[in-house]
Amino acid sequence: MESPPPLGIDLDLPQTEGHQRNRRGCQCSADFCRCVVGECLCTFFFILIAGTLDVNWGNNTGSTPCPSANSAAEDTASASLVETADASRVVQIALTLGLGVGTLTQCFEHISGAHMNPAVTVAYLVTRQVGLLKGITYIVVQFVGGFTAVFLLHGFLPLEIQGNLGYTAPSSLVSYHQAFGMELLMTFLFVFATLSSTDKHRGLPKAQSLQIGFAFTLVTLWGFSFTGAIMNPVRTLAPTVIINVPPNMWLPMLEMYIAGPLLGSIGSALIYRYVFNMHRRSLDLTNSQRGSSMYDPDIDPTVLTLRGLDPYRGKLVSEM
Repeated sequence: MESPPPLGIDLDLPQTEGHQRNRRGCQCSADFCRCVVGECLCTFFFILIAGTLDVNWGNNTGSTPCPSANSAAEDTASASLVETADASRVVQIALTLGLGVGTLTQCFEHISGAHMNPAVTVAYLVTRQVGLLKGITYIVVQFVGGFTAVFLLHGFLPLEIQGNLGYTAPSSLVSYHQAFGMELLMTFLFVFATLSSTDKHRGLPKAQSLQIGFAFTLVTLWGFSFTGAIMNPVRTLAPTVIINVPPNMWLPMLEMYIAGPLLGSIGSALIYRYVFNMHRRSLDLTNSQRGSSMYDPDIDPTVLTLRGLDPYRGKLVSEM
């Protein structure tokens, strides 16, 4: 009677793409490339949407005209959309960005995770839901997608209407340190909502796009009048470089819109994982699961191995 091989022996099982990817480790598989391209495209569309929010259509939209990119570099404070937007404009911006985040999450979440934000990727790195190599690659392609979107707007939109291409300065009533604190808190809340909505242990319906989109809308409504509710280093660096912001604005910008979101993201991820998440040990996903925020048993090597034992088990029972 043929006995089934012990579990310690590598079975000659059909190797699915997920299993092969796990065994290849850090090699550039087709699935990895799809994730990277999807993340780049997702970030491109988000920055494209955000960069057109202050397009100057004059009286057609009822918005206050914004100066061109060249004049924005000379007077960033007065050119800020935070200073010119009224309450209805803030609601329009929040809904546009929130619906954009929700739509892009729905389109790309199953492909790359739809981070579209280095702060979100850092949070998944801290919670060990994304590998180091993939996380660094995501951040790089997020900047590639963001800069491409802003370059596209800068090249194709007429100077009379292109506004600041998404560049935002805080309100004149808020100090730089206060703006740093607001960006930290807003990013903390948004990242916490993202981690919570994609937690596979909660047993929630697969509606992450709605939950994340609503969270982004709420945070934008809350903090836009303070800082513009950026929460994304790509949204800041891409237009800042392209419209040639004065050198004296770089240090405050790095504090408010780079350090603030990143520290808020790290703090949110650490607290969610080590304080509030009772299943933190189960968050350490295998290599086949990294890159997507949802667990898929069809690519889990352990599940595949157990499924491969079924033919041996059936043969053993028939011969007994």
